[in-house]
Amino acid sequence: SPHSAIMGGVGSGKTRTAVAILRGLRKRAPLPIIAFDFKGDLATDDAGGGYHLESLFDATVIEPPRMPIPLDVLSLRSRESIDISQAASRFRESFSRLKGAKLGDKQRDAVYEAAERALTKKTPCELRDFQSELTNVYAERGIKEDGAIAAAREVCRFPLFVPEMKPEEFFQRSWIIKLPPHVVEESRSIVVNLVLDAL
Repeated sequence: SPHSAIMGGVGSGKTRTAVAILRGLRKRAPLPIIAFDFKGDLATDDAGGGYHLESLFDATVIEPPRMPIPLDVLSLRSRESIDISQAASRFRESFSRLKGAKLGDKQRDAVYEAAERALTKKTPCELRDFQSELTNVYAERGIKEDGAIAAAREVCRFPLFVPEMKPEEFFQRSWIIKLPPHVVEESRSIVVNLVLDAL
């Protein structure tokens, strides 16, 4: 199976075990990694602790929103309508998993429409393009602002991504993406969802 889960109580060594596995993999092959660091201890910290994955994997450490992720996260395979439709559907599913979005049928359709319009009109397409189109769709349909609009506003409050690298280039390198508890929940969720979608 390509998936693994390491479970245990607080302080039981889950992170240490995961890092040991990654060290073993790195010794056997020069694989790149994408690590989401929710505790902030995978890279070397100011106190000198940490697991030093950034040096082991020659990884770049980024901490959105202080440092936006340099990924064209809404990049398309092609400009064909099928690829735009599939990308809009993937985005809708990622967006609908945000806490507080609570999408009903009307909201899901509006989010899809907004994503499709943004992806069609903008290259590169960014989250704020989606937010703008969602506002337009709501206005055109006479829908009152709700959780979907609030969630879109929240994920665009901070610069989480800048479209500097296409996914093919971005995922050839190793990255540690720090998302500690002080980062807003919506930001943490959308970063993980969209990076994994792009991957």
